[in-house]
Amino acid sequence: MGYAALNFGTNALDRKQEAEAALKEAVDASISTGGRLRSYTIVRPAALSNDPEASVGVPYYRPADTILGGGSVSRDSVAALMVAALEQPGAVNITVEVAAKKGGTPVPEEEWFNFAVAAAR
Repeated sequence: MGYAALNFGTNALDRKQEAEAALKEAVDASISTGGRLRSYTIVRPAALSNDPEASVGVPYYRPADTILGGGSVSRDSVAALMVAALEQPGAVNITVEVAAKKGGTPVPEEEWFNFAVAAAR
């Protein structure tokens, strides 16, 4: 399902983009004025599932606007990603998308944000 179809009627996706932009601007403003807000990590999960990771599939992680086609991901997987973002240097000031794939190869936690580190080089 495309952006226009998901956004139709509610403008929910437009509102999400506006909120993300506002967060990024707030961090920039805080840094420039010596405020306490220093970084952000935006997590965009596929459809959230209450089923365990073993039923939904192995999570995979990508930079913003690269996971297309929907899918789903376990709420537990998203929670683990959010906790890891607090400690991983590669999770600073990025947007990460997460979905799951049945039969996928698990990615070690220390590599979840490697795409961001590589892009920053």
